[in-house]
Amino acid sequence: MGHILFIILHLLALAFGIVGLVITIPLHIIYTAASQPKGTRPDGKRQTGGWFGPLIDDIIISAKMTNCPFCKAKIDKKASKCPYCQEWVVVDTLEEADILEEYNEIEQKNRPRKK
Repeated sequence: MGHILFIILHLLALAFGIVGLVITIPLHIIYTAASQPKGTRPDGKRQTGGWFGPLIDDIIISAKMTNCPFCKAKIDKKASKCPYCQEWVVVDTLEEADILEEYNEIEQKNRPRKK
């Protein structure tokens, strides 16, 4: 949408004189550079481009994701097991949390070590 607006501005600048292009072309270049996404978000989707893209991404990530209590990686709020450290993260009560912690410790000891 923004590129179409700049093309219209370029055409208007040509209609009213070339001096307007001196203003619209650098602004179009700056807009294009600032609106390009720079990779992926922690939820695996492409980053939002533009001046406010990082702010929008932070809002989306905070709504969809949380930190794993064990490895502190960003994981989906609905996840029951962390995909990074393989620890179970869903608990409803403190008693379950204690049982879960013991289970994770036992699982950690029994897990084969990578060489």
